[in-house]
Amino acid sequence: MRLLKMPTDIYEAFIRDTIRIYQLSSSGFRFRFWVIFAAQFLLAIMETSTILVISFFAMSLSSPEIVMSNVIVRSLFALSPYLSGVLHGPRSFVAFASLLTVVFILLKNLVSYVTLHLTTRLGEDLSIYICLETLERYLYKGYYWHISPASADIIHRMAQRDSLTTLLIDMLMLYSNVFCSFFLFVSLFVAEPRLTALVMGIFGFVGLVTYVGVRRRVDWAGQLVATASINEQKIMYGVTRNIREVILYHQQDSFLKTIYKALREGVPGKIFLVLANFLPSWLLEAAGFSTICGVTIWMIWGGYAMSEIIQAASMLMLTAWRVLPAVNRVFSLFVGIRGLKPQALLCLNLLETFITESPVSNFEATPNFRFRKTLRFDRVSFSYPGSLEDSLSDISLTVEQGEKIGLIGPSGAGKSTLALLFSGLVSPRVGRFMVDDREMTPPEQVAYLQKIGFVSQSPILLGGTVADNVAFSRWGREYNRDEVVEACRLAAMDFVLNDPKGIDKVLSREGEGLSGGQAQRVAIARALFTRPDIIIFDEATSALDHASENIIASTIEHLPGETTVFIIAHRLTTVERCDRLIWLDNGRVRDQGPPSIILHRYEKVMAGHLK
Repeated sequence: MRLLKMPTDIYEAFIRDTIRIYQLSSSGFRFRFWVIFAAQFLLAIMETSTILVISFFAMSLSSPEIVMSNVIVRSLFALSPYLSGVLHGPRSFVAFASLLTVVFILLKNLVSYVTLHLTTRLGEDLSIYICLETLERYLYKGYYWHISPASADIIHRMAQRDSLTTLLIDMLMLYSNVFCSFFLFVSLFVAEPRLTALVMGIFGFVGLVTYVGVRRRVDWAGQLVATASINEQKIMYGVTRNIREVILYHQQDSFLKTIYKALREGVPGKIFLVLANFLPSWLLEAAGFSTICGVTIWMIWGGYAMSEIIQAASMLMLTAWRVLPAVNRVFSLFVGIRGLKPQALLCLNLLETFITESPVSNFEATPNFRFRKTLRFDRVSFSYPGSLEDSLSDISLTVEQGEKIGLIGPSGAGKSTLALLFSGLVSPRVGRFMVDDREMTPPEQVAYLQKIGFVSQSPILLGGTVADNVAFSRWGREYNRDEVVEACRLAAMDFVLNDPKGIDKVLSREGEGLSGGQAQRVAIARALFTRPDIIIFDEATSALDHASENIIASTIEHLPGETTVFIIAHRLTTVERCDRLIWLDNGRVRDQGPPSIILHRYEKVMAGHLK
């Protein structure tokens, strides 16, 4: 029953995924696929021709007269009297045969080099194509999707793209070796049908038994290695993002034990895949030379003439010399491909899902867009991906242009979520967010996002100069250095302005070497550099000392009158200068009004909770 399913199994394991990659590729890649198949076909012909020429050369060394009297050789001499005249004697004929052998070997190696180069180049270019196609769709996904678990899963899957390109290269190499093996067997069968049929039968039987025997185990090992690799990446990512807690709570040993366990999980699979890769070669080699010895002994005991025994043994040796490596490579690639598939398919399935989705909506921003009157929530509710409860419920608010709004409330009240909705990065689950009393079109929403300045509690800085970080919104384009200096001044960045290198001061990766307050001031300068219509400070001054906080507060107070500001703060002195405070509690607006009134009520309630 298993043998009946063999064609289907071979198709699914070694052909279907190549077709899937081909269908997902652009027309340029598809053309290169066919070029490679043509090169592989030519290589198979050259391999076979080279074997025949080498045999021709070997026979001319032992019996040049017999070779010269061959029907094919006499026909060539008849077609070319000049060639017949030049190769009139055994010596000149042997010299010609040797030169012909060198030419064919060089041509065969040249075709082999071109085929391998084309195949490898296709794999590398396809890896870049996969990365860009996937990353483009990843980057243009909405922010709501990015804060879901699916986003992190995509990164892990994208990391397997090299496995996918290696799988493609191995499959193309497999097809090449199958072509070569087929042509070699056909040519040998024409020359010596009985012996070739014997070799084909033995090789086929050994190969079939080996494949059936290791197939399931290879699939298991490949899946084990893929799962272990993903688990290892997740653990490493988790510990690097939480290294502060690891050190603070002295969990280094626990982490080492966890990562050791994850690393060990994949070891049995890796060991088996290495051994299984050589197993076909060992078995086929043993079967091939056992066949040679068996046939030789059988012919000796059967009373055959030595010339017949030598001819048969030479033919079998020639078969083992040229056919065995090709067949070995075929079966080794069989094993390697099955072991690699679980990792490669993580990326292929992702690419297939992404590319077959609706096209990425990359709208151009509406030119000269800005809001001029109000931002308004009309009975808005919002929940995060995977959450069963709303983070905000039935919010109705209106914010006038130029207002400075403070958002206060206990942890988890919904302050950051409300600011996220005002930023336009996410949309309400229920209700409407309107700008100037109407909902925005997609191009207007893109333009609206460009008018936002956002400063988070834990800003991410890039490796590069201070100027590069502050002018991040102009990444890869020219920017005005004087505007960078002005933004640094407004953000109270004395540690830069007083530095001899100024805004050319180099920051290491993610702002290493800066204090939390200094990193936040760089982020504040980055937001101010864009001259936003709306600027959101999400606990942005929490790491600043009182002197720096007062400078930033003064900067906020003296922003242009049309700039709308949202300030989220636990430190209530930060919001004392706001025009209005919005007090959130359990995802709802509990109260709102001027700071002089709301702060008194809020402090009274919080004091009651503490008691």
